[in-house]
Amino acid sequence: MERVKEERGQTRHGGDMTRRPNTVASTDQRGYGIVEAAEYMGVTPWFVEVKIRSGELPALKLCRHYTILRQDMDAFLDRHRAALLDKHRSALTQSAKCQRSSESVDF
Repeated sequence: MERVKEERGQTRHGGDMTRRPNTVASTDQRGYGIVEAAEYMGVTPWFVEVKIRSGELPALKLCRHYTILRQDMDAFLDRHRAALLDKHRSALTQSAKCQRSSESVDF
């Protein structure tokens, strides 16, 4: 009896097992985890999690894991690109200043 139901495309609990087209993959809306999203955006996983919790970066929470869509990451980057670049530049400038000051100190 169970085999007959499976052949018809139903589970034993009455659910539908028929195949549907994978619209998520065809429109490039696959979900990224926090680490993958951080790599994609060029930031740390901590930064991604902070932005999710503040509501600035939309994400789905399934159990204990977040899923972020690429289109949401792209929209976030478009909104915050200038600010992220400024922070990156200032960090590089600060690092260069520290290196120059440590080179000029004689012991």
